[in-house]
Parts: sequence; C-alpha cells; structure tokens
Amino acid sequence: MEKNIKQPFNFHTHTNRCGHAGEYDNEEYVLEARKNGFTSLGFSCHVPRDLIEYQDYKSRMNISEVGDYIVDIRKLKEKYTDIDIKVGFEAEYSKYNSELLCSLKDEVDYLVLGQHEVRNAAIDGSYPLKYADSVCEAMDSGLFDIVVHPDIFLMARNKMSDEEKAIFDKNKTEAIRKICYKSKELNIPLEINIRGFIRDKAYPSSEFFKMCSLIGSPVMFGCDAHSPSDIQRYQSDINNCYEKIGVDNLNFVLNSYDPVNYRKNTNLDKLYSEFRRKAYSIKYYMARDIINSILQGIEEERFVDKVITTLYDREKLLEEEALKEKDKVKRDFDINIANYFTIKRIKTILDGIGATLAEKKRLNKELAEIAVSAKEYGIASREEFADFVCKFVEYKNTKNSYIKASLDNDISALITMYEEAKNSGNGKGESRKLANPLFKSIEDKNDEDVFNGFTNIAIIGLIVSFIIGFGIGIAYMLIHI
Repeated sequence: MEKNIKQPFNFHTHTNRCGHAGEYDNEEYVLEARKNGFTSLGFSCHVPRDLIEYQDYKSRMNISEVGDYIVDIRKLKEKYTDIDIKVGFEAEYSKYNSELLCSLKDEVDYLVLGQHEVRNAAIDGSYPLKYADSVCEAMDSGLFDIVVHPDIFLMARNKMSDEEKAIFDKNKTEAIRKICYKSKELNIPLEINIRGFIRDKAYPSSEFFKMCSLIGSPVMFGCDAHSPSDIQRYQSDINNCYEKIGVDNLNFVLNSYDPVNYRKNTNLDKLYSEFRRKAYSIKYYMARDIINSILQGIEEERFVDKVITTLYDREKLLEEEALKEKDKVKRDFDINIANYFTIKRIKTILDGIGATLAEKKRLNKELAEIAVSAKEYGIASREEFADFVCKFVEYKNTKNSYIKASLDNDISALITMYEEAKNSGNGKGESRKLANPLFKSIEDKNDEDVFNGFTNIAIIGLIVSFIIGFGIGIAYMLIHI
C-alpha cells in the first residue's frame, strides 16, 4: 500500500456564510493553503435555497449573498496569483432546484454534488437504492464535477429499526455498485471525505472504496474544510485516512487536477446542455404540490370553487408561517451577546424571510388567478385542471426558452380543446378554434416574438380572471362578515 500520498489541491472548502463553519475570513484559508504548498484551492460553500423557500441559515448562505460570495473569492484569485483559486458550490440535487442550479453553475467555476439527503424520501431499508438513484441522476445531469462524501448515506442506517437495518444492508452493496459504475462511465471523481474520517463517521467507508478500486472509478481526497486549521493538517489527515481505509489500487486523479480542464475530456458539457433544456422551475413543482394537496381534501365534484376559496385562505397561513420562522431565528440567536458578524447575519436572515413570504404570496395569487381562468375555460377534470394551472405557472415564471416554447403549444392546445367542447355543447353544430389568430407554429416566428401569441391570450385570460376573481373575493368576504 502506497505511503506518504500527496495531493496539493482541495476543492471542498466552506466559508463563514454557511452558518456552521466559524467566522473565519476567506483569506485565512488561502494563506494556510499557500503556506502548506497547495497549487489549487476551491471554495464550495453550500448552495442556497431558492428565494421561494425559507433559507436553511444553519447550513447554507442566503440566496441574497450569492453575488458577494462570488465577488469575494474572485478578488482573492486576483490578489494571490501563485495559487489557483476557484469558486463553486456544494449542492444537493433534486428536480425542485434544477433551474436554480443551472443559473448558479453559469456563474461559477464548478459544482460538487453533496447529496446529504434525498428530497421527500423515507429513511427505510430501501434508502440506499433511492440515494444511489438520486446520485446517478445528478451525475447524468452534467451539472456536477465531483461527488463529495458519496458514501454519506451509510449514516442513515443508525436511524432504523433492526428489521429495516437488515433490508438496508441487503441494498447497500447494490447502491455502492451503481454509484461507482456511474462515476466510471462519466469520469466523475468520487471524494474520500477527510472530515468524515476526523469525526469518526460511517464514511469514508472501506467497503465503498473497495468497490471503487474494483471498478476503477476516479477518486480524490477532499478536506471538507470548515476552518483554516483543517487546511493546515490536511496532508497528514490524508495519509491517516488512507491507512484506515486500507484499500489498494485506487484510481486517483492526477495532482494537476483542475475541474474546469478535466471536464473538457468528459461528456459532461453535452449532458448539461441537454439537461438545462428540460429544467423546470421550483415554482412548477411547488404549484403541483399545493394544488394536489388541496385537491386531496376536496370530495365535491365541483371542486374548482373550493380550490379558489382555499387559495384565498392560504394567505393568512403563509403569514403565520413567516412569523414562526422569525420566532425560530430569535430563539437561535442571542442578540445580547451577538458580535457584528452575527448581527449582520441575523439581519440578512430576517430580510430573507420577508422576501420569501412575498414570493410565496405572489405564487399563491398566481395560482388563484389561473384557477379562475381554468374555471372560465370550463376545465372540469381534476387531472387536467392541475396540469393547466401548474403549466401556466411555469409559463409565467420560467427563464428557460425551450420550456416556454413547449408550454405555449401545450396550453394553447388544451384551451382550444375546451373551447371546442364548449361550442359543441352549446349546439352550434361545429367546433370552433380560438378566435385569436396569434397562435402560430414556433417555426414561423423569430426569437423575438416566438411567445407573443400565447402571451396576448394569457393577458386577456388573466384580465378576465382578475374581474371574476375580484367578484368572487368580494362575495367571499361578504359571506364571512
């Protein structure tokens, strides 16, 4: 087994913005790296949540801090030219944050996948397979350059009953195999996480990296630095960790590894280009969750009015939710002993709560207005109602031109179908397409006016919706007075 391994780079470094890495200045990490012979240092602070979600201030920066974070690291790169400094993010992956990740990836040098959990997945015996599927899906997106602590899912075993542990153990090996084969296929390095070793966690796992050795998956060490002292002792920690794992013949990346240049010799850019064309916004998925949740509680056949009323009622619930978030901040921070850094962070968090509440209210209002439009068009099927509302939300909010073009066709076809059905039901003897002539094929339009047709119809529909919604709102208030 090789002794005295050297790795003169680290691309897993956190900053004070993540809320759990201490109040060290970013420059302190750089100075320690230079002192210890690093050729490269990459900052990968935890990716923020989308504005419409309350920020996890104990684990990640606020989305309002992204710009300053990137600028700060770029300034260090300009100041210290004897070390290659890069800026990136560590991110979990799910369909909910796919559009956000695309927008952030375009602003930084690299992304690392740190899949701490699988969104909406139960922690049971099948969790290893769900975890592996999510990691493989993330790698297939082309978003990520490194997978950090790929074996962190092994910690979930501690939360299970003995019966579930037995099932977990049966699925564990297959999960490891899936991740390692996908890493090998796409040439994405898997990280041996030093912080897990120092804290005596279930990772890094000998079993996991034996599979890496067998399959030939590319690997590297990652400091997962939360303080400059982690950088200072990195080299000795590498050798101690390697000795504990006890795995020979690992396929280590070269000491000249650079995620930007390394990527050029993979298929990741092509995968990413295809992925971003299909990346829906978080508002689409949140809208679907909200509408489906409301529909599950409605038994009446005439459900649309009930959905609209429920959406109006949600406004107060959203405000109560925001107050709970503010109360949680007050419990977590003692303002009497807070220093300047903490006070500044508290202000950022509270401002973020206000911005998130405004965004949640905006989505709720959109849902109510579009639900009124759906009623006006005569959409009576629950499935088609949910589909129409959620796609209309995405049409209004997406920054993805490919998705927007696709939704233009989908929604226009649905509206046309219901207009035809209404006309046929009125006994006019023949179906009639929408009178608005601005629905044209996308091929007939240039990039500047490709969406004008649907936009005009959407505006007309929303004006009608507003009038109807206003009337319903007044009636609703009068009933409750």
